[in-house]
Amino acid sequence: MVPEVQGLVKQAVGDEAFERDPRIRSVVAWLVRNSIEHESLQFQQLCRQDLGNVWRRAAFDDLMSMYGIAGRKYAEKGLI
Repeated sequence: MVPEVQGLVKQAVGDEAFERDPRIRSVVAWLVRNSIEHESLQFQQLCRQDLGNVWRRAAFDDLMSMYGIAGRKYAEKGLI
């Protein structure tokens, strides 16, 4: 195992756990922990994007409802 990965694994699982079983369990624990962190970051980013779209969705719904009313008025007058 390269020193950089070894240091990251030790940091994730703790020195004592790494010394007991420096290979398989430690590496798997590090990979799982890393995956969980990345999934969490992706979920947070998706939540930010969804929150940013709330006002757009409301504005779009308002426009569509106004267009329906305005469209009927213009159609009745023969303008469209």
